[in-house]
Amino acid sequence: MGFWDTVGNLAKGTANAVVETSKEIKELTEEYYDEDDDYLIKKLKRGTMQQRVAAGKVLKERGYDLKELNKDS
Repeated sequence: MGFWDTVGNLAKGTANAVVETSKEIKELTEEYYDEDDDYLIKKLKRGTMQQRVAAGKVLKERGYDLKELNKDS
């Protein structure tokens, strides 16, 4: 296998991982609309990267200042 084949395979793998991560964040965001603010703040502070992004998105839509919430960490 040549160098460029390897580079192409790495790029393809990375692109697939980004798609999967984006899909997971979208699903979590939809679930989090039904959760209360305290639950989301906990996820924002102690969750996985995907949970933090989804929780942050919902909290921001609810009017929270994410910079202020992160100061308390």
